[in-house]
Amino acid sequence: MIALVPPPKTKKSRYTPPKGKALAPSSPKWFTWITIFLLVIGVFTIVLNYLGFLPGTTEGPNSTNFGAGIALTFMGFLLLTRLR
Repeated sequence: MIALVPPPKTKKSRYTPPKGKALAPSSPKWFTWITIFLLVIGVFTIVLNYLGFLPGTTEGPNSTNFGAGIALTFMGFLLLTRLR
């Protein structure tokens, strides 16, 4: 039997790793401040709601103010995922 010898590898058949991607540009400064602002205002809204310092909380915590605080905090966390 005749043994078949594989052909020699040429430069074209060699593995070349993919080139690195360019880094994405960083977020603008105002984006960071908006994110921090939303998080802080959201937490303050929730705390002030339970302490009774917001309008409409004379008879206990108001679910509208609580929902607004949760929404603001959620938007802040959502923006944090986009921050570079």
